[in-house]
Amino acid sequence: MGNTLQSSKKPKRIDSLTGLKAIAMLSLFWWHSPIPNPPADLGARACEILFVASGFLVGYNYFYKGMPCSLCRL
Repeated sequence: MGNTLQSSKKPKRIDSLTGLKAIAMLSLFWWHSPIPNPPADLGARACEILFVASGFLVGYNYFYKGMPCSLCRL
């Protein structure tokens, strides 16, 4: 195949956002459980936080990955 552009930098782990994802997941489980919920729309906000944090962390992890050189000349 072709060569890939590689960087020697390895992304650091962002534990605070990983913890925020865990809290959002637990909130979603709580929201969908039979345990009484607060009147606020916690489920929708937790879902938004989970999607944004997950998307950022996936993008952050793959930012320094190389791409095939065949895609470099677009």
